[in-house]
Amino acid sequence: MATKRKPQDKPITIDELPQQQAAAYVSAYSNNVQIGTTPWDFQFLFFDMTEDETGELIREKKARVVISPQQAIAFAQMLNDTIERWVKEYASDARNILAQKLDA
Repeated sequence: MATKRKPQDKPITIDELPQQQAAAYVSAYSNNVQIGTTPWDFQFLFFDMTEDETGELIREKKARVVISPQQAIAFAQMLNDTIERWVKEYASDARNILAQKLDA
């Protein structure tokens, strides 16, 4: 159970809050995303693109996530920061792996 905070308590960060997993929690792989917007929200549709037995491309819808414009802006900033860190740490390795696959 959460404890009540007093106004004089030191503010906490979001990372300090306890996490709980919802009963409907879903973990899915996605290699394709479609984004839609309305004046009130951003909608992300996540798909897994694969080929069927005949070689035809299919998109299997995996998840739909709807967030507020404010959360979308915060998400975009976090995603950009994370991508910048990933590029610094892994991009040269990723390029080398891709080059090896293309040379094969």
